[in-house]
Amino acid sequence: MARLSEKKKALVESMMRESLLAAAEELLTQEGWKGATMERLAQAVGIAKGTVYNYFRDKRELLWAVVERNTANLRHLVASLDVEKGDPVALLTRVLEETLSGFHRDRHVIAALIQAYHEDRELGHDCAAHHPPLTEVRTFIRKVIARGAAEGIFRPIDPTLGEAVVNATIVGLAKQLVFDKLDIPGEGFAEAVKTILLQGLCAHGAIAAEAPGTGCGASSENRGDASRKATRHRAQDGGTEHHDARTNATTEALRSDATNRQDDRKGRCTTA
Repeated sequence: MARLSEKKKALVESMMRESLLAAAEELLTQEGWKGATMERLAQAVGIAKGTVYNYFRDKRELLWAVVERNTANLRHLVASLDVEKGDPVALLTRVLEETLSGFHRDRHVIAALIQAYHEDRELGHDCAAHHPPLTEVRTFIRKVIARGAAEGIFRPIDPTLGEAVVNATIVGLAKQLVFDKLDIPGEGFAEAVKTILLQGLCAHGAIAAEAPGTGCGASSENRGDASRKATRHRAQDGGTEHHDARTNATTEALRSDATNRQDDRKGRCTTA
Protein backbone atom coordinates (compact mmCIF):
# COMPACT_ATOMS: atom_id res chain seq x y z
CA MET A 1 0.00 0.00 0.00
CA ALA A 2 2.85 2.37 0.88
CA ARG A 3 4.55 1.56 -2.43
CA LEU A 4 1.38 2.40 -4.32
CA SER A 5 1.17 5.78 -2.58
CA GLU A 6 4.78 6.53 -3.52
CA LYS A 7 4.07 5.73 -7.18
CA LYS A 8 0.97 7.91 -7.12
CA LYS A 9 2.92 10.78 -5.55
CA ALA A 10 5.69 10.43 -8.15
CA LEU A 11 3.11 10.47 -10.95
CA VAL A 12 1.44 13.61 -9.59
CA GLU A 13 4.78 15.37 -9.24
CA SER A 14 5.78 14.37 -12.77
CA MET A 15 2.51 15.73 -14.15
CA MET A 16 2.93 18.97 -12.20
CA ARG A 17 6.48 19.41 -13.45
CA GLU A 18 5.34 18.85 -17.03
CA SER A 19 2.55 21.40 -16.59
CA LEU A 20 5.00 23.94 -15.23
CA LEU A 21 7.41 23.41 -18.14
CA ALA A 22 4.65 23.71 -20.74
CA ALA A 23 3.41 26.91 -19.11
CA ALA A 24 6.99 28.24 -18.89
CA GLU A 25 7.47 27.73 -22.64
CA GLU A 26 4.26 29.62 -23.30
CA LEU A 27 5.31 32.48 -21.03
CA LEU A 28 8.78 32.70 -22.57
CA THR A 29 7.41 32.93 -26.10
CA GLN A 30 4.74 35.49 -25.20
CA GLU A 31 6.30 37.58 -22.43
CA GLY A 32 10.04 37.07 -22.94
CA TRP A 33 12.66 36.34 -20.30
CA LYS A 34 11.88 39.34 -18.10
CA GLY A 35 8.12 38.82 -18.26
CA ALA A 36 8.27 35.10 -17.47
CA THR A 37 8.32 35.48 -13.68
CA MET A 38 7.79 32.70 -11.18
CA GLU A 39 4.63 34.48 -10.00
CA ARG A 40 3.14 34.54 -13.48
CA LEU A 41 4.08 30.91 -13.94
CA ALA A 42 2.24 29.98 -10.74
CA GLN A 43 -0.82 31.92 -11.89
CA ALA A 44 -0.77 30.21 -15.28
CA VAL A 45 -0.80 26.77 -13.68
CA GLY A 46 -3.17 27.74 -10.86
CA ILE A 47 -0.92 27.04 -7.89
CA ALA A 48 0.74 29.05 -5.15
CA LYS A 49 4.00 30.78 -6.03
CA GLY A 50 5.79 28.91 -3.25
CA THR A 51 4.85 25.59 -4.83
CA VAL A 52 6.80 26.46 -7.97
CA TYR A 53 9.97 26.63 -5.90
CA ASN A 54 9.42 23.03 -4.84
CA TYR A 55 10.27 22.07 -8.42
CA PHE A 56 12.69 24.76 -9.57
CA ARG A 57 15.12 26.75 -7.44
CA ASP A 58 14.95 29.85 -9.65
CA LYS A 59 14.23 31.09 -13.17
CA ARG A 60 17.58 29.92 -14.49
CA GLU A 61 17.04 26.38 -13.31
CA LEU A 62 13.60 26.53 -14.91
CA LEU A 63 15.14 27.65 -18.20
CA TRP A 64 17.60 24.75 -18.14
CA ALA A 65 14.67 22.38 -17.67
CA VAL A 66 12.94 23.92 -20.69
CA VAL A 67 16.09 23.40 -22.77
CA GLU A 68 16.29 19.75 -21.70
CA ARG A 69 12.62 19.25 -22.50
CA ASN A 70 13.06 20.63 -26.01
CA THR A 71 16.11 18.48 -26.75
CA ALA A 72 14.80 15.21 -25.28
CA ASN A 73 13.93 13.57 -28.62
CA LEU A 74 17.32 14.40 -30.10
CA ARG A 75 19.21 13.13 -27.05
CA HIS A 76 17.19 9.91 -26.99
CA LEU A 77 17.92 9.33 -30.67
CA VAL A 78 21.66 9.75 -30.18
CA ALA A 79 21.59 7.40 -27.18
CA SER A 80 19.95 4.73 -29.38
CA LEU A 81 22.60 4.92 -32.14
CA ASP A 82 25.96 3.16 -32.20
CA VAL A 83 28.67 5.36 -33.66
CA GLU A 84 30.70 2.27 -34.62
CA LYS A 85 27.91 0.63 -36.61
CA GLY A 86 26.18 1.65 -39.80
CA ASP A 87 27.08 4.11 -42.51
CA PRO A 88 28.54 7.39 -41.12
CA VAL A 89 26.57 9.40 -43.67
CA ALA A 90 23.32 7.72 -42.62
CA LEU A 91 24.10 8.27 -38.93
CA LEU A 92 24.87 11.94 -39.41
CA THR A 93 21.82 12.37 -41.63
CA ARG A 94 19.49 10.96 -38.96
CA VAL A 95 20.87 13.30 -36.31
CA LEU A 96 20.66 16.31 -38.62
CA GLU A 97 17.09 15.46 -39.63
CA GLU A 98 15.97 15.25 -36.01
CA THR A 99 17.88 18.41 -35.10
CA LEU A 100 16.47 20.46 -37.97
CA SER A 101 12.90 19.19 -37.71
CA GLY A 102 12.95 19.99 -33.99
CA PHE A 103 14.49 23.37 -34.76
CA HIS A 104 11.61 24.27 -37.03
CA ARG A 105 8.94 22.76 -34.79
CA ASP A 106 10.16 24.57 -31.66
CA ARG A 107 11.53 27.70 -33.37
CA HIS A 108 9.46 30.09 -31.23
CA VAL A 109 10.68 28.54 -27.98
CA ILE A 110 14.26 28.46 -29.30
CA ALA A 111 14.01 32.15 -30.21
CA ALA A 112 12.81 32.91 -26.69
CA LEU A 113 15.71 30.97 -25.19
CA ILE A 114 18.26 32.78 -27.35
CA GLN A 115 16.72 36.10 -26.34
CA ALA A 116 16.97 35.08 -22.67
CA TYR A 117 20.71 34.46 -23.02
CA HIS A 118 21.09 37.85 -24.66
CA GLU A 119 19.23 39.63 -21.84
CA ASP A 120 20.75 37.74 -18.90
CA ARG A 121 24.53 37.49 -19.15
CA GLU A 122 24.69 35.32 -16.01
CA LEU A 123 23.07 32.49 -17.94
CA GLY A 124 26.37 32.04 -19.78
CA HIS A 125 28.13 31.41 -16.47
CA ASP A 126 25.41 28.94 -15.51
CA CYS A 127 26.02 27.16 -18.81
CA ALA A 128 29.65 26.57 -17.83
CA ALA A 129 28.64 25.35 -14.38
CA HIS A 130 25.99 22.90 -15.64
CA HIS A 131 26.33 19.94 -17.94
CA PRO A 132 25.05 21.34 -21.26
CA PRO A 133 22.16 19.13 -22.46
CA LEU A 134 23.59 18.77 -25.97
CA THR A 135 27.09 17.70 -24.94
CA GLU A 136 26.40 14.06 -25.80
CA VAL A 137 24.92 15.05 -29.17
CA ARG A 138 27.95 17.14 -30.11
CA THR A 139 30.30 14.36 -29.00
CA PHE A 140 28.39 11.85 -31.13
CA ILE A 141 28.58 14.06 -34.22
CA ARG A 142 32.31 14.55 -33.67
CA LYS A 143 32.87 10.79 -33.47
CA VAL A 144 30.80 10.14 -36.60
CA ILE A 145 32.81 12.72 -38.54
CA ALA A 146 36.07 11.20 -37.26
CA ARG A 147 35.02 7.73 -38.36
CA GLY A 148 33.77 8.92 -41.74
CA ALA A 149 37.00 10.81 -42.40
CA ALA A 150 39.12 7.82 -41.36
CA GLU A 151 37.21 5.56 -43.75
CA GLY A 152 37.52 7.97 -46.67
CA ILE A 153 33.80 8.68 -46.79
CA PHE A 154 34.09 12.25 -45.54
CA ARG A 155 36.71 14.80 -46.48
CA PRO A 156 39.92 14.48 -44.43
CA ILE A 157 38.95 17.22 -41.97
CA ASP A 158 39.55 17.68 -38.28
CA PRO A 159 36.49 16.17 -36.49
CA THR A 160 36.41 18.94 -33.90
CA LEU A 161 36.34 21.60 -36.62
CA GLY A 162 33.75 19.69 -38.62
CA GLU A 163 31.42 19.40 -35.63
CA ALA A 164 32.00 23.05 -34.74
CA VAL A 165 30.87 24.09 -38.23
CA VAL A 166 27.69 22.02 -37.90
CA ASN A 167 26.98 23.41 -34.44
CA ALA A 168 27.75 26.99 -35.50
CA THR A 169 25.33 26.66 -38.42
CA ILE A 170 22.47 25.56 -36.15
CA VAL A 171 23.23 28.17 -33.48
CA GLY A 172 23.63 30.86 -36.14
CA LEU A 173 20.22 30.06 -37.59
CA ALA A 174 18.74 30.23 -34.09
CA LYS A 175 20.24 33.67 -33.50
CA GLN A 176 18.94 34.92 -36.84
CA LEU A 177 15.46 33.92 -35.70
CA VAL A 178 15.72 36.57 -32.99
CA PHE A 179 17.99 39.32 -34.24
CA ASP A 180 17.50 39.18 -38.03
CA LYS A 181 13.88 37.99 -37.90
CA LEU A 182 14.69 35.08 -40.20
CA ASP A 183 11.56 33.70 -41.83
CA ILE A 184 12.02 29.93 -41.88
CA PRO A 185 9.82 28.13 -44.41
CA GLY A 186 8.40 24.87 -43.15
CA GLU A 187 8.52 22.90 -46.38
CA GLY A 188 12.01 21.98 -47.48
CA PHE A 189 13.82 23.75 -44.63
CA ALA A 190 15.38 20.68 -43.02
CA GLU A 191 16.26 19.16 -46.39
CA ALA A 192 17.90 22.35 -47.65
CA VAL A 193 20.09 22.87 -44.56
CA LYS A 194 20.99 19.18 -44.42
CA THR A 195 22.03 19.27 -48.07
CA ILE A 196 24.29 22.28 -47.50
CA LEU A 197 25.94 20.66 -44.48
CA LEU A 198 26.45 17.27 -46.11
CA GLN A 199 27.26 18.30 -49.68
CA GLY A 200 28.42 21.91 -49.51
CA LEU A 201 27.23 24.88 -51.52
CA CYS A 202 28.77 23.86 -54.84
CA ALA A 203 26.60 22.18 -57.45
CA HIS A 204 28.06 19.02 -58.96
CA GLY A 205 30.81 19.97 -61.41
CA ALA A 206 30.44 23.70 -60.68
CA ILE A 207 34.16 24.25 -60.06
CA ALA A 208 37.28 22.23 -60.64
CA ALA A 209 38.67 20.40 -57.63
CA GLU A 210 42.03 21.54 -56.35
CA ALA A 211 42.94 17.94 -55.60
CA PRO A 212 41.32 14.78 -56.96
CA GLY A 213 38.43 13.67 -54.81
CA THR A 214 38.52 16.61 -52.39
CA GLY A 215 36.91 19.69 -54.00
CA CYS A 216 33.29 20.72 -54.60
CA GLY A 217 33.64 19.87 -58.27
CA ALA A 218 35.01 16.39 -57.67
CA SER A 219 33.04 13.71 -59.43
CA SER A 220 31.53 10.72 -57.66
CA GLU A 221 34.16 8.57 -59.44
CA ASN A 222 37.00 10.60 -57.93
CA ARG A 223 35.42 10.52 -54.50
CA GLY A 224 34.99 6.77 -54.83
CA ASP A 225 38.63 6.34 -55.89
CA ALA A 226 39.79 8.39 -52.90
CA SER A 227 37.69 6.28 -50.58
CA ARG A 228 39.02 3.01 -52.02
CA LYS A 229 42.61 4.24 -51.70
CA ALA A 230 42.00 5.10 -48.05
CA THR A 231 40.59 1.62 -47.49
CA ARG A 232 43.60 -0.08 -49.12
CA HIS A 233 45.96 2.06 -47.06
CA ARG A 234 44.30 0.96 -43.83
CA ALA A 235 44.48 -2.67 -44.91
CA GLN A 236 48.22 -2.35 -45.51
CA ASP A 237 48.59 -0.87 -42.04
CA GLY A 238 47.02 -3.91 -40.44
CA GLY A 239 43.24 -3.49 -40.97
CA THR A 240 41.20 -6.69 -41.01
CA GLU A 241 39.72 -8.18 -44.16
CA HIS A 242 36.28 -7.91 -42.59
CA HIS A 243 36.70 -4.19 -42.00
CA ASP A 244 38.03 -3.72 -45.54
CA ALA A 245 35.07 -5.56 -47.07
CA ARG A 246 32.57 -3.63 -44.96
CA THR A 247 34.13 -0.30 -45.88
CA ASN A 248 34.22 -1.17 -49.59
CA ALA A 249 30.55 -2.11 -49.45
CA THR A 250 29.73 1.20 -47.76
CA THR A 251 31.76 3.13 -50.30
CA GLU A 252 30.07 1.43 -53.25
CA ALA A 253 26.67 2.20 -51.75
CA LEU A 254 27.64 5.84 -51.30
CA ARG A 255 28.94 6.04 -54.88
CA SER A 256 25.70 4.61 -56.19
CA ASP A 257 23.68 7.03 -54.09
CA ALA A 258 25.84 9.96 -55.21
CA THR A 259 25.27 9.02 -58.86
CA ASN A 260 21.52 8.88 -58.34
CA ARG A 261 21.55 12.31 -56.74
CA GLN A 262 23.68 14.08 -59.37
CA ASP A 263 20.74 15.20 -61.50
CA ASP A 264 18.83 16.86 -58.67
CA ARG A 265 21.67 18.04 -56.43
CA LYS A 266 21.88 21.51 -57.97
CA GLY A 267 18.17 22.10 -57.56
CA ARG A 268 18.18 20.90 -53.96
CA CYS A 269 21.04 23.17 -52.99
CA THR A 270 19.42 26.13 -54.68
CA THR A 271 16.36 25.82 -52.41
CA ALA A 272 18.50 26.89 -49.47
